[in-house]
Amino acid sequence: MKNPVASSPESIKAGQAAFQKNCRFCHGADAKGDGPMAPKDTHPSNLTDNKWDRGSTDGEIFLVIRDGAGPKFEMKGYKSKMTEPDIWNVVNYIRSVQAK
Repeated sequence: MKNPVASSPESIKAGQAAFQKNCRFCHGADAKGDGPMAPKDTHPSNLTDNKWDRGSTDGEIFLVIRDGAGPKFEMKGYKSKMTEPDIWNVVNYIRSVQAK
């Protein structure tokens, strides 16, 4: 699945806003996986490191955000809370904070 939203300062800014609204509670404001409302005994991913366990392509990341993270789905999908362009903007944002 190819990312239809070009990574740009505008997309990254919109993605950051959507991340802060929807994702920071578990992943933390700085995307380090240390959010204050992560369910007990879960370990949200640190999105700033250079190794992602649930996918490395934009399409794989999009699917995790949209559908949730299996196998237990402790991270629920956001398809009912974010539009597809919003999710693609979040993909672009987390790509911008990922370690190179």
